[in-house]
Amino acid sequence: MGITNSDSETRYGTLSGVNNGEITDCYAFVRSGRSLGKNVCGVNNGQVVTSFSQTYKNVEELYIKDARKSGEEIKKKEDADVLGFNTDKIWEYKDGKPVLRFIDSKWKVSVKKATNSKTHTIQSIEDLNKFSEGVRKGDKEFLNGRFVLSKDIDCKGKKLSPIGDKFSNAFRGVFDGQGHSIVNFRIYEKNIGNTGFFGHLKGTVINLSLEGEITGEGNVGTLCGINEGTVSCCGVIAQMYGAGDHLNMGGIAGVNRGRIEKSYAAVSQSRAFIPFIPIGITAAGIIAIGIAAVLALPTSGNAQVYAPIKEDANQFVISQEDNSSYDEASDGMNTISFSFNHTLHVDPDDGKCYMDFKNPSKSTYKIVITIQADDGTVMAESGAVLPGRGLNFVTLNDDGYRLVSNGTDSATVFLTSYTLEDDSKAMIDNSLPVRIEIE
Repeated sequence: MGITNSDSETRYGTLSGVNNGEITDCYAFVRSGRSLGKNVCGVNNGQVVTSFSQTYKNVEELYIKDARKSGEEIKKKEDADVLGFNTDKIWEYKDGKPVLRFIDSKWKVSVKKATNSKTHTIQSIEDLNKFSEGVRKGDKEFLNGRFVLSKDIDCKGKKLSPIGDKFSNAFRGVFDGQGHSIVNFRIYEKNIGNTGFFGHLKGTVINLSLEGEITGEGNVGTLCGINEGTVSCCGVIAQMYGAGDHLNMGGIAGVNRGRIEKSYAAVSQSRAFIPFIPIGITAAGIIAIGIAAVLALPTSGNAQVYAPIKEDANQFVISQEDNSSYDEASDGMNTISFSFNHTLHVDPDDGKCYMDFKNPSKSTYKIVITIQADDGTVMAESGAVLPGRGLNFVTLNDDGYRLVSNGTDSATVFLTSYTLEDDSKAMIDNSLPVRIEIE
């Protein structure tokens, strides 16, 4: 993840391009070979408190009570406590760095429901589009309503429109992700000034994770182009592209005039319009992604015991050459890396589905692979693949073999990550569309 093609007209920030509001207890990670975009805010006219920004090659900055300091000043947990970092509830101290503890059932925030507000449930991309259209048209039920995300949504590379793109139709209600994620979406806008999942936000967004691609002009942020409301307990992973003479680009918000708290961003930012390519797919037809982000879950309270995840018996040790492409992952960070074929070939004799999956040694998670048909049928599932291991194939179950034999040629690969220490589930799941060919 990194920042490229910057110029003097552009304000990049790892969290917000321009901050005129408040940012508290937030974390940002950007990989870059240069010092561009290392600041939490490109321009800060507001307040930034107990927040941490890190770029590749260990360029670090800390905001302590609105004073920017070097990462060298906080090498011990005791220093973090003295400087105001809450290491009991919000920050976990790891390898000389504070790490934000992200969404967990014990840490979600809640917003009191107004007595006259109706709660709308969102559980599909169709529901999202209906919500966005209602806000765009200025329907008060949508502008001021309460919306809850009842399940994870995989958009499978489909285009979404920003929810409210200007002041007159800014979303003023409450959107509660309830700890769920919206992934594999793209937002591509050339002719509006505020681009993000929300274009212009004056309401409240809580407990939401986003993973996708954002392209826009003017004010560009993964969660919102402009924030004049509240963002709490949210996280984004995104590829961002921006254009225009005056570009404000931030991992969470292009411009922040409200409050952002207890949230993180892991983004790549470029100053260019680039035609959409499905997330993670290279020209060679190999899906490959490396995520270095905040994946640690809270550890306070009684330790929970998780069911052990059985390792896949067919995994093998991958070569040093296969590991070398991932050597740039940031040391000391929780990292997910993987690669596999975009087209899966099935042997009709034994139902083996060949995908050439690799989990490089820089990864800090074991990964379970699930192949799911478009109708939701599970076609195959692997055991856990450890870091530094690969898996040539997974075997289709009876339902999977039947679907492929009857002509099914598309599916989704779901990758579920588990910690090495106790098999607890990581915060981020990945899902990517694939094609299936029977030989």
